[in-house]
Amino acid sequence: MPSQGQEDEHKLARIMAAFDRLFERCNDTIKHTDISLRRWLRGIYPDRPYKRPFELVVKPGTERRYRQRFKKCLCFWVRLWRLTPTLTRHLCRRTLSKPQRMALETLWDNTLWEQYDSFENIPLLNEDEGENEDEDEDEDEDEGEDEDEGEDDKNNEEKEEENKRYENKKEDNDPNAYFTQSPLLLSPPPQDPKADLVLQFCLFMATEDFEDGNSKSTMLIYFSAVCGLTLPTGANFLRPAQFTSILSSLIYCTRLLIMESVLPRFSHDYIGLSGRPRYGQLDILNNVRKKKMCDGTLSPLGEYISLTAYGQSLRRSEGPTIQFEWSDDGEEISWDGCSRVTMDGFRTLVHSAIQAATRQSNIGPSLSPTMTIEKAANELDPGHDNTLITLPPSDKGATADQGLALNTDYWVKAMADELLYYPEY
Repeated sequence: MPSQGQEDEHKLARIMAAFDRLFERCNDTIKHTDISLRRWLRGIYPDRPYKRPFELVVKPGTERRYRQRFKKCLCFWVRLWRLTPTLTRHLCRRTLSKPQRMALETLWDNTLWEQYDSFENIPLLNEDEGENEDEDEDEDEDEGEDEDEGEDDKNNEEKEEENKRYENKKEDNDPNAYFTQSPLLLSPPPQDPKADLVLQFCLFMATEDFEDGNSKSTMLIYFSAVCGLTLPTGANFLRPAQFTSILSSLIYCTRLLIMESVLPRFSHDYIGLSGRPRYGQLDILNNVRKKKMCDGTLSPLGEYISLTAYGQSLRRSEGPTIQFEWSDDGEEISWDGCSRVTMDGFRTLVHSAIQAATRQSNIGPSLSPTMTIEKAANELDPGHDNTLITLPPSDKGATADQGLALNTDYWVKAMADELLYYPEY
């Protein structure tokens, strides 16, 4: 077997481009699927649907991150398979099973990758594009939440709304979050055998059986465990809040791919998948869902749902991501065990701001600022009794600024407490 090289990377780029085209087909299928079916698609129990339907992510940047992570999974296994078995065992303490090797060979060795189609758009292979693990902490859909009516449902709904607010805020701050999506398909698209090959391999990973009842024997579960290690050395594990977001992205992509395999809007002729029938769609979906998509099933998706539920329980008991602590004398605040700021340092910030305002005032003497030092003193001092503070002429410059800052201890502490209590500010 030849070693990895530039030729392998070019072929991987073609596979990733085919995956992007496949993902657009998956999105189109979901957009043309009724709410009732999408409720069953999202359901984690075999006997009832979920209370809300499966939805496509709102922000394009979020979809790109989800898509990028699944691409990493494909590249991970192809590159691992291209290594020698001895090196693979040394790196991973395991080798690929025979079904896994056969699935990879079917994907990789097909002569289709040597052909070029006119509709292909093959970008450079950049697996890190759009990925930011540090900011991905709260981006999950609570896939493992309990569906029982009552307090748990109320808490889970509040949690989902919180996650959506966090996700929208994060996407608005991401300059690379938006990209052009393909419009809805109004007629059957041209057959894409390369995308069909990728779908066939993804379906194998999504429905792979556990070897000897061991979940980590499957490709998707093993890859998620690799994603749970911290970068760059992998010496530690991610916090539950960070890892559950990774699981949610994999759950999202897996459901999309299974839906496209079971009830595609248009056929995938190369691998023998016909378009969905006009009747009996729920029975077809449930035949697969009960075996491979529900909580407790011996499947990658069942394991993901179980791990997400466990991670959410740990996440709630773990407390906030960052904890602040005041010193006994109330003069210092610390967080993360290594970062700290003193009240003197915080007061210096106010002092520097007033100095900067004074310098700006001196630059334009003809301007009449609406805020004066005297007015600022009355605004900032909570203890004055409606008596205007008038600074002497000698103190209206930089020498008076420090005195003003030193008299605002109460205000500074109150503002610090308010910022801690309302972190979104």
